[in-house]
Amino acid sequence: MQCQCCTDGGDNQVYNCVTRNRRLSAQLVICGQVKKKGKRSPGHTELLLKEMVMFLSPLFFVFMLGLGLTPLTLAQEDYRYRHFLSQHYDPQPKGRDDRYCESMMRRRDLTNPCKEVNTFIHGSKNDIKGICDDTNGKPGKGNLRISKSSFQITTCKHKGGSPRPPCRYRATKGYRVIAIGCENDWPTHLQESFITPAQ
Repeated sequence: MQCQCCTDGGDNQVYNCVTRNRRLSAQLVICGQVKKKGKRSPGHTELLLKEMVMFLSPLFFVFMLGLGLTPLTLAQEDYRYRHFLSQHYDPQPKGRDDRYCESMMRRRDLTNPCKEVNTFIHGSKNDIKGICDDTNGKPGKGNLRISKSSFQITTCKHKGGSPRPPCRYRATKGYRVIAIGCENDWPTHLQESFITPAQ
């Protein structure tokens, strides 16, 4: 903030003074400090500080509000993305058979009750995240994004019976494009029906 400070011909300084018919020497006031030889008028700094507070208070409020909301938004996005990875991401699978499915579904806490169908994607996080933009994705139906590249996947389908543990699964290997839902360029949902093997 810049202010105009003038003298009245003596040692006193006049804030926001009128320059008509007087011999005045204007000076620049920055952040409440007057760079001038001589005395300062009492209360001048306080006046400047009050004006600065009135001017900056709304900006400060908006700034603090932004600081408060940003971590909350990021935390929500981070949780949904981590939940997506927990349910559907396994970069280095071993076996990819029925035992693999039963073990992974149990380890990922998807067996209470037994989840009917779940697919694990085997690839890099960057390739999966790239589906949410043009790096490795293209628009699909609704809000879905279709991958440009194919992924190794393992689909685990419940064999039937009781939905209570122990859960028995049948594994099906695949190599195909996948469809995911994204929020703010982060994967948050895998469209199972797009990649569920035909019966």
